[in-house]
Amino acid sequence: MIAALGADRAATEVAVSLIFGLGCLSGVAMLQMALLSFRSSQVRLYLRTAGPRAGDLLLPAGSLGLPRRRDFWAMLLIAVAVFGILLYAGTRKGHGT
Repeated sequence: MIAALGADRAATEVAVSLIFGLGCLSGVAMLQMALLSFRSSQVRLYLRTAGPRAGDLLLPAGSLGLPRRRDFWAMLLIAVAVFGILLYAGTRKGHGT
């Protein structure tokens, strides 16, 4: 990919930034999947303990298996903060400071 853009420094920086940006996007997606996996296991646990007719019942209010709107934003904020720190550290390391 870098060879297709050219051998100059600007093309290399564009390619590295593109790859890093896509890596950040995958990191956000992975953290979202971790949260979904946790919620899914909580629902499974509730269904096992509630008995055979639990599939027809609603989850109780405040149950850990219920998704909340803030879950998405909390995981997104954590992911963006982590990758922002990595980006800052990477740019400082690249300039030799």
